[in-house]
Amino acid sequence: MNWRSVYEFNNRKHPFIPVLFHSMACNHCEEAPCMTNCPSKAFLRDEHTNAVLVNPDKCIGCKYCAWACPYDAPKYNPKSGIIEKCNLCIERIRGDGIPACARCCPTGSLDYGLPDEFTVRQTITGFGDYGLGPKVYFADKDMDRRMPEMVVDDQFKYDPAGLSDSVEMPTSRIDLKSEWSLAVFTFLVPFLTGLFAGISLASIIFPWELFVAFGIMAIFVGSLHTGKKFRSFRSVVNFRNSWLSRETLSFILFFATAVYTLISGSVYLWLVITTLVFGLLASFSIDMVYNLKSRTETGLFHSSNAMLSVLLFTGIFLKAGYPVVFILALKLFLYTYRKIRFYHEGKDPRWLLSIFRLVPGMIFPALHWLTDPSVSWILILTSVIAGEITDRCEFYLELEFKNPENELYSYFKKIRETA
Repeated sequence: MNWRSVYEFNNRKHPFIPVLFHSMACNHCEEAPCMTNCPSKAFLRDEHTNAVLVNPDKCIGCKYCAWACPYDAPKYNPKSGIIEKCNLCIERIRGDGIPACARCCPTGSLDYGLPDEFTVRQTITGFGDYGLGPKVYFADKDMDRRMPEMVVDDQFKYDPAGLSDSVEMPTSRIDLKSEWSLAVFTFLVPFLTGLFAGISLASIIFPWELFVAFGIMAIFVGSLHTGKKFRSFRSVVNFRNSWLSRETLSFILFFATAVYTLISGSVYLWLVITTLVFGLLASFSIDMVYNLKSRTETGLFHSSNAMLSVLLFTGIFLKAGYPVVFILALKLFLYTYRKIRFYHEGKDPRWLLSIFRLVPGMIFPALHWLTDPSVSWILILTSVIAGEITDRCEFYLELEFKNPENELYSYFKKIRETA
């Protein structure tokens, strides 16, 4: 498995766009997001070199570090089921050598040493800092300033729109096919929290055995996302720093207290409230898991927001009509705004899927709850569930994180807009 990637920009050699090559591996950042966000504390920093390393015996293969890193440094190895990355060749450095990449580079483009040993700067076209303190520096050569000027004959017709075919839009590293288990888990958490509220506060008749089955399914399906499933228990180790650990721990506490309350028939209000607080914390943690610096869009203002969903399901199970209609209206606004923005940005709005999400999932339950209360409550709940599942699936279809390839494409878009 290659730990270093070379990102090529303008591979079709369009004469009006610079040709760039970025050779990237781990930057061993001061504020390494992989280390902060890893739920199992599998990352450590070498005392001698300050290199960020991975402990293969602690990694659970959840790939969360790969999402958090905007430099695409952690690489998931499907054969071993764990994350691998550049280790700065610490054994070579301890032996007074230099990393293999710098040693073997035939053009001398890569080197190793202290910043004051070179004339360097820390930014370059297509490379973002993100406030992480990456320990990589670039030779003081500005590609934009050194680009040769081209004198074009007035008779030559140059169409800036033609630039669109010169640089391919990078594909997302995240898709629903690989993240379906997370889509199921992140739907079940707010659903079960709202269901528990209905059972404990509104005396909704629901078999506790079925509730337990749903909870076990959520835990099982969530673990399918990891490469080392029998190490999933380590996902709660870094609860002080990682929102993924907090999500897992909160849901386990919610499920445990909910099952005890339902089986024992406890009527203690403090226990019910404590259980609901754990459920709310789990839902909030779900939203925060995706609120990373590396994400192209914030995760706190999406129509599939888990906190909104838990309030929606709670309102439905408590049969609180107007709060439910209000939350549906808010989700409708967020959803419609996002689709319109996608359309203007040239992204695929998925209109057919949108119609299915809007009509049965939002408009139908809201209108019938306001105008025709005789409509079956189960029918309204079923419509909302279908819409929420659709929206959650769309969330993963649209999920995208920054990486060097995306940064270079953003640079290209600026060229196209100013051409």
